[in-house]
Amino acid sequence: RARRIAEARRAYEGNYDKTLNTTKMDPMGRDNVAFNLCGVVVDNGISFLMGSEVGFSALEGQEEQQAYLDGVWRQNKKMALLHNVAMNGGITGDMFIKIAAAGPGQMYPRLINIDPASIEPILDEDDCDCAQGYVIQWNFVRDGKAGVKRQVILPEGDTWEITDQESMG
Repeated sequence: RARRIAEARRAYEGNYDKTLNTTKMDPMGRDNVAFNLCGVVVDNGISFLMGSEVGFSALEGQEEQQAYLDGVWRQNKKMALLHNVAMNGGITGDMFIKIAAAGPGQMYPRLINIDPASIEPILDEDDCDCAQGYVIQWNFVRDGKAGVKRQVILPEGDTWEITDQESMG
């Protein structure tokens, strides 16, 4: 999965393997010309999806909920966030938004665009379209020492149980 995502990102950036062999006439392989059509397709798709303001609305008569929803999007820079999420989807085929509790001085939860390469869905053994949970794992550096953080997210009745793990060294 990680290799597939890395290859997709390389293609989006136009970093392709050379398609022609070098020859005596062209020992540097300069005859290899690659057009970045992957980037064009993804960028045009994002422009089509996010070219104008995307709307979200509560049911009619629920002005308080609509005000809250508007506040969440305003705090999270709605269109910039959605553009970046759509870019992840266009390049990798997957997109994830994590909802984090409001931090100090914030009224609304934070919406975080998660790198699809850091997420491993736990799929139902009989249905590959049904996620039974998620594992999010990423590297970090603290005080000059490398570490790994992991969140295991599993359903627990009507809620989700989140287990935070950390490894140093």
